[in-house]
Amino acid sequence: MIKEKKIDFYYKKLNENIGKPKELWKCLKTLGLSKNKSSLSNICLKSNDNVTNFDDKKNANIFKNFYASLADELLQNLPSPSSNFGLPSVRQYYEKNLKLRTDKFEFTFVSEDTVFKILKDMDEKKSCRFR
Repeated sequence: MIKEKKIDFYYKKLNENIGKPKELWKCLKTLGLSKNKSSLSNICLKSNDNVTNFDDKKNANIFKNFYASLADELLQNLPSPSSNFGLPSVRQYYEKNLKLRTDKFEFTFVSEDTVFKILKDMDEKKSCRFR
């Protein structure tokens, strides 16, 4: 019963701190994972019913494989997006709400006076100075 409670406790702690590296490493240290290369690991991981028997390289590979596949697994658990976020809806938003159309792009003439006025009105603190 004590062993099961410890397993539950560490499982919850690891899941709680999965997005907090500092807290995650604190939790792993209490399990026996050390930063010092000279010390032997007290961690014995299980992956696909294979136990690592305190082997640092196998433990590292289990962690690497877990984190390498994490994003793909999370993406698979997401619901498929609705059609509200496709290219047609984005195009419709820009055309309807912002009155922008991709086939109406054109350049217009701007006088030197207009450019000088814009440059004069710029805040020097927000612009880049060359020396």
